[in-house]
Amino acid sequence: MKKDTESDKAYKKTREELQGLPFEIIREKKKAEDEINMANWKRLSSFKSFRELVNRPEFKDLNDEFKAGFMCGYAENHQSTEKVPDGDDSILKVYKASLGIQVIINEKKPADPVLVAQLAKSLTDSFGLLYYTVSGLIPPGESVPTSEQLKKSVSEN
Repeated sequence: MKKDTESDKAYKKTREELQGLPFEIIREKKKAEDEINMANWKRLSSFKSFRELVNRPEFKDLNDEFKAGFMCGYAENHQSTEKVPDGDDSILKVYKASLGIQVIINEKKPADPVLVAQLAKSLTDSFGLLYYTVSGLIPPGESVPTSEQLKKSVSEN
């Protein structure tokens, strides 16, 4: 009798563990978890390999690009020879003229603090996405939620 009670407890525990999950048996759940672990291991191992390789001398150009990052400044104060041309109605320009990605803000346009804050956030998000995609942590073409989408999903839950 005691064995049946222990068996009943084990069955009940398994049912509770599977409740609300898309699995009929614990082996299905374990197999799915193993697949996720393998995918994560591959992605993290790929990143580790990327970090080791990018520091090698033959990949110096790529490493220098990441070290340079994205830069942002007002056109008149920018170190580059690039300037926003007279008569240009653009507020900012993103371009590549040297190491890193340069962003210049047209100083002839009103300095809107909200715009500058959005620009800084956008540059940070863009650089992070670029870096993590190139490094393999985010597979190319994978949809990555924006911080606004993440905030919305958290607030809904």
